Amino acid sequence: MSTAAVGDASHRRLSRRWTRRRAGRNGDRARLPRHEVFSVALQGLRTRKLRAALSALGIAIGIGAMVAVVGVSSSAQANLIAEIDSLGTNLLTVTNGQSFTGQTAELPDAAPGMIGRKDDHWKAI
Repeated sequence: MSTAAVGDASHRRLSRRWTRRRAGRNGDRARLPRHEVFSVALQGLRTRKLRAALSALGIAIGIGAMVAVVGVSSSAQANLIAEIDSLGTNLLTVTNGQSFTGQTAELPDAAPGMIGRKDDHWKAI
């Protein structure tokens, strides 16, 4: 057997292994085994400690900001509902406010109809 034939046989064996490894859910992309992915990730975390710490800090700040935003909006909604409940059981009064210049703002002509559609229990005054 010549060296060319041996080289061709090993090439075929490697190419079969490569195509088996390549075939899968990701189509044409080759995948690393999970243990290698985790070892490379841990090595990157160990060698770049400041980068890892800053990334963790950024994630913690982002989660804290989201919790704060949701908490503030829930608190504001609860305060609004409590204030509306303190007005009475089913009475809501709509009055004119002031514009940016301090003048009395006029309600649009469609306001009573819009308030009447909001809930059957509300009445336009």
